[in-house]
Amino acid sequence: MYQDWKQWARFAYSAFNLFIVWRLTQPWVINLYSELEIPGYVQVSLFVIAAGLVFPTKQRFDWDDDGDVFQVRIGVFVSWLAWAASFLP
Repeated sequence: MYQDWKQWARFAYSAFNLFIVWRLTQPWVINLYSELEIPGYVQVSLFVIAAGLVFPTKQRFDWDDDGDVFQVRIGVFVSWLAWAASFLP
C-alpha cells in the first residue's frame, strides 16, 4: 500500500474526481445539459482524465522522480480545466 500521506491525498483526490463524474452522469444532470445545450461530456471526460493522472502509481511520492511529479502536475491542471468548464455560462 501507500507509505506516504501524499499518496493517500492523491488517492482521495482521484476518488473525489470520480465522485464528481458519478454526480455529473446522473439522469437529471444529463437532462439539464440537453436543455442548456452544454456539452457535458467534455467536462466529464476532463474529470476522468484528471482522476487517472492524479491517481498514485508508486508507493511513495518522491520529488526527485520527475515522471510521477510531472504526471501529478498535468493531472491537477486538467482537473482545474474541468472545474473551470463547470463555471462557464
